[in-house]
Amino acid sequence: MSVAMMIVRCEHIGIVSPDQVKRLWINYNRRGWRGEEPLDNILKFEEPRLLRRGFEALVDEKVRSKEQIIDDLCLPAREIEQLSALPAGYLSGSKAEVKAFPKLRTVEAEPRPESAEVVSLWDRKKIT
Repeated sequence: MSVAMMIVRCEHIGIVSPDQVKRLWINYNRRGWRGEEPLDNILKFEEPRLLRRGFEALVDEKVRSKEQIIDDLCLPAREIEQLSALPAGYLSGSKAEVKAFPKLRTVEAEPRPESAEVVSLWDRKKIT
């Protein structure tokens, strides 16, 4: 459980006074825990084992097929796999790789006339 959630929970059940809550949040921010709390980079996230085992049992015991599970839940196979900690490609049958977007070509701007007579609308806004 995160430190922020502990502060909120203590406030909700009345363990700490409003002044103490304010001090807790000040210290929380002062320590830089908004971005990353202590042990965030050390502890692993808990994965849902029971949900994963449930899907595996449904498929192994032939209660539901993988396609039926996807249809029943109305979610993409990849999302079901991520939410239930199933291996990538378990439901879809293919290991979906995340590919980087291709780089877009940059279009070089056409050279602008150096003449003082040609002033764009943007330049007019800057001048006024």
